Amino acid sequence: KGKLSDPFYRLEHQEEDLLKKKEAEPLILRLQRVSDLRHSNDFALNRTLRAQIR
Repeated sequence: KGKLSDPFYRLEHQEEDLLKKKEAEPLILRLQRVSDLRHSNDFALNRTLRAQIR
């Protein structure tokens, strides 16, 4: 039987998990924005990569 199936364990750690989520949310959003900017134009990225290989 695992910890996650224990209702008392889940209840005790629920608030801690919510705090971790709130703290990590801005970082995750920033990382998502950076990723979106880097991968937004697949054609241009592919063209640049092909030019570097040649």
